[in-house]
Amino acid sequence: MSDNAFTPSSRASARRARRRRARRRGVLVLGGGAAVLVWGASALVGALTSVGEGGVAQAASVQASIEQRPARTTSDGTTPRVAALSAAAGSLAGGESVTITGTGLAGVTRVSFGTADAEIAEARDDAVTVIAPSAVDYVAGEVPVTVHAASVPVKGTSTLRYSYEARTGVDRQLQYALAHWDDYNDEQWGDYNPIGGDCMNFVSQTLVARGWAQRDDWYHDGASSTETWRFVPTFDAWITEHARELGVTRLGLDQRDQVKLGDLVVFDWDADGTLDHIQLVSDLDRNADGSVAIRMAGHNLDSNYRDLDHALTVEHPGSTAHFWSLPDA
Repeated sequence: MSDNAFTPSSRASARRARRRRARRRGVLVLGGGAAVLVWGASALVGALTSVGEGGVAQAASVQASIEQRPARTTSDGTTPRVAALSAAAGSLAGGESVTITGTGLAGVTRVSFGTADAEIAEARDDAVTVIAPSAVDYVAGEVPVTVHAASVPVKGTSTLRYSYEARTGVDRQLQYALAHWDDYNDEQWGDYNPIGGDCMNFVSQTLVARGWAQRDDWYHDGASSTETWRFVPTFDAWITEHARELGVTRLGLDQRDQVKLGDLVVFDWDADGTLDHIQLVSDLDRNADGSVAIRMAGHNLDSNYRDLDHALTVEHPGSTAHFWSLPDA
């Protein structure tokens, strides 16, 4: 369906999304795609202020010292040290509870899986339990796990590794969506933009990747497709009719706290009762006030982490939307 009210290039949209996700993870993304982690900024500023013309050289020395020294000892004289992870691998979508064992870990302040920060659930002297974050862009592979106490790496951290794997239907759906939001798989599924929009076709593809089986009333055989596959209003009517059979639940915007990764967002841009667009949920962030920020992947305005609230209020003021919450897969 058409989505032309806000049409920056896919490349610019991708850059903004990378910067937004990087900011959440403490990474500064530069124009060429390079990433620089900044540690001990206050020490660097202090060094520059106190040494005059030799400030740059001394600041670099201070920075190196901060990055290389192990975490300070705890109040009982124990040097924090990590030993092992309770799990060596997990889902692309994250969410698993992972325990890091060791000694002197009660003061751990940060745990990162690659460039993504984990939520610390509990920190005790002998162990830190965290909730694994999702893999960056849902790409499978191994990442280092880094543990910090008072912004200083804990000894033994360099030995910790964690592998992200596509274990569930949701993993495979998100993996497909993030691989093809700007790289159309049109040899297999075609491109419906010339005849009105590719958003529904793309979402149908992700549902197949999730594990949904094609059927007589919802299919694409490579040469032709049903309206339920490619046309938003027809798909929404179909999924409504078969909601019990498919195990899906319709949610309103006021139920966004129940939305999960991989769920669908259906839009009525003009609030005229005719549905115009569809995307899938690619990222969820809980804000400090308890509200949930929802980001989406989709075609037409090709996007990987499009912000729902921005779409509803800035791109299409006065528009509305609803969700389809899908059963776990």
